[in-house]
This record gives sequence, C-alpha cells and structure tokens, in this order.
Amino acid sequence: MARLFFKLATRLIVFVVVGPVKVRGRKNARYNGRLLIAPNHTFQMDFAVTRTALPCHYTQIAKAAEVSGARSVVAAWVGTIAAKVEGGAATPGQGAAVVKAAANYLASSARTRLLLFPQGKLVYDNVLRPEDFRTGAARSLSLAVQQLGTDDQVALLPVAILYKRDPKDASYFQRLVGLLARVISPLRKFRSWVDVTRNADGTKTVTKFVNYGATVVIGEPIPFSELPENPHQSSQLMRAKIQELLDSASNVK
Repeated sequence: MARLFFKLATRLIVFVVVGPVKVRGRKNARYNGRLLIAPNHTFQMDFAVTRTALPCHYTQIAKAAEVSGARSVVAAWVGTIAAKVEGGAATPGQGAAVVKAAANYLASSARTRLLLFPQGKLVYDNVLRPEDFRTGAARSLSLAVQQLGTDDQVALLPVAILYKRDPKDASYFQRLVGLLARVISPLRKFRSWVDVTRNADGTKTVTKFVNYGATVVIGEPIPFSELPENPHQSSQLMRAKIQELLDSASNVK
C-alpha cells in the first residue's frame, strides 16, 4: 500500500508542479541486482520526477528538514531514510551514520533500489560543479560490497533531469490554464515555484520559475567493479556521467 501511495502521490505532484515528463533509457533501470540511483538535484520535487521516470520503487535518502513534522509520518511509511544535512554534507557525526544506513539498505536484499543525490543539495542553475559532488554515494556502495563480500550485481545508476523553463515549451493544456488564470487567480500558481533561501550572511535569495515539463535520461548501470576505489574519483566519475546524460537531454525534442 505504501508503494502504491508513493507512486500515485508522485504522479500527482509531477502533474501539478512539473508537467509532462519525457523519459529516455527507462530499460536501464530494469537491472537484475542492487542499484544506487544517482540523479542531479536541481528542484525540490526531483524525487517525484525520478519516481515517475523509473519503472520501479525505491527508498530515498532525504534531508531531515524536508521530512519533518507531519511529513515524517508519510516519509517513514514509504521508507524514506532521513539525514541531517547542511550545505550538501552530513552534519558532524552524521556522515558515517548516513553511509552505514544506505549501505545496510543496499545489502538487505538482492534487488534493492536506493536514491541518493550525490550533490547532497539543491543546485538551481543545474551546473554540475566538481566541489558539489560528495563522496557519500561512493562510500555507501563500497560499504555495501564489504558487507556482501562480493561486488556481483551491485551498480550505480546515473540519472539526468532537465526541466523546461521556456514558455514556448508549454503544452496546450498549460496554455489553457494560463488563459483561465487571468480570471481565476489561484491558477496562477499552477506549475510555478517560489523558493526563499536564507544565506549565511543573513540575506535571502528568492528563486522563481515556472515548469513546462522535464526530460529524464537514465544512463546504463555502472557496475561497482568499474568505479574507482578512491571515493573522490568515483564521485567525479558520477558527475561526468550525469553531465553526459544532461547534454543528451538537451537534444531531446
């Protein structure tokens, strides 16, 4: 029931705040083994877009602040693992716990699916900067392999999400909603987003945009044996693979 709820809820979220989602490479997610799903992180609802694009359920590592209060009950029900994160990195004393929890889940059964954003934080401009990619995903995979005693059928699944923000990409339905919004003011919020970020110096950054859909490109699984042993090098390989997928997504019509 929890998985069905999560599937339907994410589809509703995508309809309300994103729009049509085009998917390429969905067959790559049908992997006969353990997968750590690693998408770029450019919007709060990336988890919902990813679930809509993938043909399978997954457990997610999420920022604790995003699943607090009443949301914590639903998050726990659908299997979310909460982590205390600041600026893309786990807070002091939490990093090892997050890696261990992720590894334990990956090692728990033969076909587990775990989503972990390798950037660890939102990057609204969708620029994949080397310094933003953390080592948590690579370390989680490595620890899971240590627990299993084998790296057979353990892999990383790179995923790229590219949102359409140009009004010319609006569907006929969204254009109709835009016309109705002129007389029905609540419709003006349809697929629009406003986020206020508090900066370290006390100032605020306001980010506004409207989504007109998204393109998701799912790459081929990368077996653990093909990842560098060094977690920093492994995280940069993830970045390079996701960048390749993002570049291909920009060519999808």
